[in-house]
Amino acid sequence: MATSLLRSDPGSDPNKWAYVRDLDDAEVEVLRIAVEHCRKYARRVPIQLVYAGRRSFDDAVAALSSVSGLVGPTLAQNVEVAFVAFLLLWRLCLDHLRADLTTRFGDTSDRFRDFEKATNDCYDTSASYRLIEGLRNFVQHVDMPGIHFTRSKRLGRLPGEPAVVSELQMVLPREALLAWKKCPRLLRLDLQADSSPIPVVGLLDEAMAAFQNLVNKVAELDEPALRQHLAVIRRLVDEVAPAQPIVGDITNLHADRPSTFSLILFDDLLPFVRPMPRVG
Repeated sequence: MATSLLRSDPGSDPNKWAYVRDLDDAEVEVLRIAVEHCRKYARRVPIQLVYAGRRSFDDAVAALSSVSGLVGPTLAQNVEVAFVAFLLLWRLCLDHLRADLTTRFGDTSDRFRDFEKATNDCYDTSASYRLIEGLRNFVQHVDMPGIHFTRSKRLGRLPGEPAVVSELQMVLPREALLAWKKCPRLLRLDLQADSSPIPVVGLLDEAMAAFQNLVNKVAELDEPALRQHLAVIRRLVDEVAPAQPIVGDITNLHADRPSTFSLILFDDLLPFVRPMPRVG
């Protein structure tokens, strides 16, 4: 099987490719490994799911907020469903990250210990991170402390606001978590420090800020290997620039009859390749 580097020139028919050169088997295997690694670790799908979960929650809140009159149960339920989904995705992400780093480096490795320290630091320094962790555990194993919705109106004061502004408040009661026998000690102290209900949007904002610190640490742990594999793809990108590279077996490509051919596609990785400085 002969595999070739092709290029798709800017502005040309995307289905027309120009031949550049052949790739040997070793080069193709290195590329396949690089593409697989980058697709997994440049994107880190479990992390992206957490951000997607937050966006889904915001969308559900926006839909509920847009209704000025009486609100039916469906829109409010959509917010609660999105909130529970976010909590479960949060835990899924942390479990996947821990399992991945353990598998790749071992649970006694410096990289895994760095990850564990980062998660502990987030938990110890952010009350909102602790609350999200506690809520996830509570929701998964006990119950869902329902979100309380209230709507208020005020006179518009800011430029561009209507004469009357409708505002939606969403809060979580503390009582159910405080009554939970397995409520973690630090979280219980947090909950006992105040008696007012917990604003949901503010909670998520602060927890996501702490989560971003953890994401930054994971990116730091991933960086050496990811950088090495991105460099493999970058060399092909640079070789055909400004065209887009395509790698494929075109030995059975015919102009006068049906053809079969296989491609190694990595256009989804180009945003990760081009911004980075040259390596090696």
